[in-house]
Amino acid sequence: MKPFPRVAGCSILGVIFLASALFARSLTVRVGRGNVRSGPGDTHDVIGKVRRGQKFDVEARQGDWFKVLLETGQEGWAFKSLVEVSGKRSIGVVPAGSAPSAARPCGDPWALVVGINRYRKQPLRPNYAVNDARSVVSALVKIGFPRNRITLLEDDKATGLAVRRAFDHLRLNTKPGDRVFIFFAGHGTTLDLLSGGRMGYLIPVEGTVEALLATGIPMNQVRDMARAIPAKHGFFAIDVCFSGLMAPRETPKPYRAETVSRLARGRLRQVLTAGDRDQRAREEAGHGLFTRRLLEGLDGEADASPRDGVLAAMELAAYVQGQVTAITQGKQTPIFAKREGVGQFVFTAPGIGDGASAREREDLAGMRAKLAEKRKKLAADKARLERERLAAEEARIDAEQRKPEEERKRLAALKKNVGAGPSLPSAEAGGTRSPPPASPSPPA
Repeated sequence: MKPFPRVAGCSILGVIFLASALFARSLTVRVGRGNVRSGPGDTHDVIGKVRRGQKFDVEARQGDWFKVLLETGQEGWAFKSLVEVSGKRSIGVVPAGSAPSAARPCGDPWALVVGINRYRKQPLRPNYAVNDARSVVSALVKIGFPRNRITLLEDDKATGLAVRRAFDHLRLNTKPGDRVFIFFAGHGTTLDLLSGGRMGYLIPVEGTVEALLATGIPMNQVRDMARAIPAKHGFFAIDVCFSGLMAPRETPKPYRAETVSRLARGRLRQVLTAGDRDQRAREEAGHGLFTRRLLEGLDGEADASPRDGVLAAMELAAYVQGQVTAITQGKQTPIFAKREGVGQFVFTAPGIGDGASAREREDLAGMRAKLAEKRKKLAADKARLERERLAAEEARIDAEQRKPEEERKRLAALKKNVGAGPSLPSAEAGGTRSPPPASPSPPA
C-alpha cells in the first residue's frame, strides 16, 4: 500500500528519549602496556593505561592519536603505536581506576503516550494517531514496561495542561536510574519567526493554528521539560509534520556489542523524529508510517547489529530511518539526534524486563532466521519466474518479427509461379498431341 500524507498536515507526535553510542572502529592494543592521555599529545596528563589484547571504543582520530571511551565514561587519547587496526576497529584501554559494576544498570521504565485524532477545532484530523498510541502502549508492555507506569492520553484527555501535568508526574516520581519513553501522536506545525528561523509546535486537543502561541506546546518547552525529569535515560520519538525542528540531524551508525551496564553508563536524552523540518509525515495501513516501523523495531526487527537480545536506541533509530526513507524514496527522512549525555537507551536486554526467557529469545531468533530464509527463497523464486517470463516474451517477439519475412517469401514465390503461366508437355519431352475431333457430317 502506498503511504500518503496525514491529514491536517501532520501525522504522529512521538516523543521518545533515546541514548546512543557512535560506532567505533576496533583497535587492538599490541604493546604490553601504554598510557592513555587526556588530550591528543604527550604533554597531556595520563588518565589510564592500555594492556596487550584489550579493546575499547574509538570516538575520533586526530593525527596519530585515537580518541577512546573508557569504561568509566571518561574520554582519553591513545597513540597509534600502541594499537593496530582490526576488522571492526575497537581499542583496548584499561582506566587508571577500576570501572564500577552495576548489578542493575537500568532502573524502572516509565512512559507517557499521547494520541489525538479528534481535535476540537481543527478542520482536518489525523486518521490513526489514537491507534498508534494504543499500539505503542501494547508494544511497551510486551517488552516489560509495567502498565501502571504508562500514562495514556487520548483525544479529549490530551489537553495541553494534561500533557504538562504528565511531565510533572514523571518529574516527581522517576528516580535518577530510571528510563522514560514518551510518545505523542497528533498534529504539529511550524511558525516563521520575524527574527529569522522557525519554531516547531506540538498541538494538543484544544489547540489551533490561529492561536498557536496560546494553545500550542513549543518544541523548546518540550526539551526543557525533558531536562527536568530526574530519570537517567530518556528517549523522544516524534511522528509529526515538521518535527525535524526538534533536533539537529545525526546519522544512526552501527555499534558493536557491549555490556548493558556500559550502554547505560551515563545520563542522556535523545530524539527520533518522523521527518525533517519541511517534511510531512505519512500514514500507511492503519498507522503512521513512522510509528508502524517503530513498532516493528520494538518487536525485534531492529535488534540486528548484532541480534543478541539487546535492543538499543541506535539499532532502533537505524532501522526506522532506513525503512521510512526507502519506502518514501527520500520524501520522509526521520531524524535521530542526541540532546545530551553518553551511552544508549536500552529497550530490551536479558534481566531488565524484556518479557522473554532465554529459551523464548532463542525460539524467536530461530523463527526470525527461518523467516529470513523463506524470504530469501521467495525472492529467488520470484526472480526465476521473472526470468522465465522474460524469456517466453522474448521468444514470442522473435516469432512475431519472423512472420513478415516469411510472408514476403511466400508472396514472392507465388508471384513467380503466376508470371510463368501453365506449362504444356512438349514433343521433346516425349509427349504427343491428339488431332482435333472431326466435325460431324451433315444429314443426308
